[in-house]
Amino acid sequence: MPVLVEAFSVIVRADAIKARHDGGWEDFREGVLNQSLTCDNELARVGFMTREDVDRYIAVLERKGLRFLKDGQAKDIAIVDQWAGLLTPCDWLEVGQMGGEAGSVAACRLIGSVETQLFTPEGWRYEGSASQTLRYVSKGEMDETLEYLGRQDHLDVYRERATGKLLYVGRADR
Repeated sequence: MPVLVEAFSVIVRADAIKARHDGGWEDFREGVLNQSLTCDNELARVGFMTREDVDRYIAVLERKGLRFLKDGQAKDIAIVDQWAGLLTPCDWLEVGQMGGEAGSVAACRLIGSVETQLFTPEGWRYEGSASQTLRYVSKGEMDETLEYLGRQDHLDVYRERATGKLLYVGRADR
């Protein structure tokens, strides 16, 4: 069954969580510090706004017994980017776009899955979502076009130099 992909998504095989994650599913679920957890019976997805937060989260999952890469291939964990698709070679995951009445979203599922129902975080709606509104800004573009103003709760706050518009980047803090 497809799970929603927004921004940077860490995708974890559900069978690996059950078999290898120290503390099992409950501990995995409790370790998700934002409201992005999406799961079906095959995959779990946790979303992040920055690659730095993705890397930090994967390190936590590895300490809990899950495997990220082996011989350059994703084992239990893969990274999917909303715009670029798979960021890690992965032979068990397929990524694509799913269209709906409101608009198109990125999604992924286990290869061979025939389910088509999209799983999203609880309370998710397309209107106002990252799928509708998120804009990708490269590190170089950030440095050139944005001014960092500071931290507000779990958000990094920036001002767009050209327009004065405030931009917010959600961060995964403990």
